[in-house]
Amino acid sequence: MKIIHDFFPATVVAVPPNVVDDFTTVTTAVKVPSGGRYLERVRVIVMKDDDSHVVMVAADANDGPRLIFSERLSDLNWSGDKKLDSQALTRSGKIISFKHVPGCTCGSRLRSFSPYKTMDSIKDPTE
Repeated sequence: MKIIHDFFPATVVAVPPNVVDDFTTVTTAVKVPSGGRYLERVRVIVMKDDDSHVVMVAADANDGPRLIFSERLSDLNWSGDKKLDSQALTRSGKIISFKHVPGCTCGSRLRSFSPYKTMDSIKDPTE
């Protein structure tokens, strides 16, 4: 797998399946849709292999960086600029809107996070 996008620090809005009609309308700047979740100061990595894209979201935890979300994508709406919202539609229908935000990353251990290292097991709901 090859990293194609890596945002840190980033802001993320995660929306469950079947909440909005068009996944490209979800942004980090407006009210979070019902059932959605807003996260800030996280790291978002989009990787690509021969099959598809994978989105990963990692956050700081008491014991170091922790992968909190990882899933294969059915579609990726890349804005072309890391400072603008991009959207990812997972195979299970979840929507992840994300963008890079300027800010201090002082003291964050997310800078050392690598998606290639062995991490806690997170089951992909589509497999």
